[in-house]
Amino acid sequence: MLFVPGGRAVNPITKTSWEGVGVAPDVPAPPEAAFAAAYKAALEAAKPSKARASVKAELAAKGGEVDAWSEASLQAARTAPMPGGEAALRAIIADAASGKPNYAAMTPDFIKSAKDQFGVAHTDVVALGALKSVAFERVDMLGSDVYRTTFEHGALEWTFYVNAEGKVAVAFYRKLPDAPV
Repeated sequence: MLFVPGGRAVNPITKTSWEGVGVAPDVPAPPEAAFAAAYKAALEAAKPSKARASVKAELAAKGGEVDAWSEASLQAARTAPMPGGEAALRAIIADAASGKPNYAAMTPDFIKSAKDQFGVAHTDVVALGALKSVAFERVDMLGSDVYRTTFEHGALEWTFYVNAEGKVAVAFYRKLPDAPV
């Protein structure tokens, strides 16, 4: 199959086209530093927040040089659990067991799905009995932590993400069929 355009995009004001020319960047930079320049400009333009301050502090600790702002450096895969992740998961499980979710510890986007599913989570966690152990397993390909939790009567695998403000943004679990009962 072949697609052959039947026209050409032309700006009505400048009478030019971006084809073969591109769009002039707001922040000029050599090609090898373009990602770093764009990321730095976006970070500087972002609203002040704990997340922004955390990223800026991490990059400052790396020297703030272009190498520290490189795409590879910024997108390096995390292999350790998020700080405070286990405590956040234990709180989620305790809330599910008690039947009293802490919506203040969740992002606004996550609250709706948590409200929709909380009854099921409460029933499942109560049926499993007391929590015996929580073990970090891995970081999944989307950056969420995956933990195995063992209870008196079974086990769950939890996938969750806590944002830089310490709020739960994603949390779900699956029952592990091979868990001892």
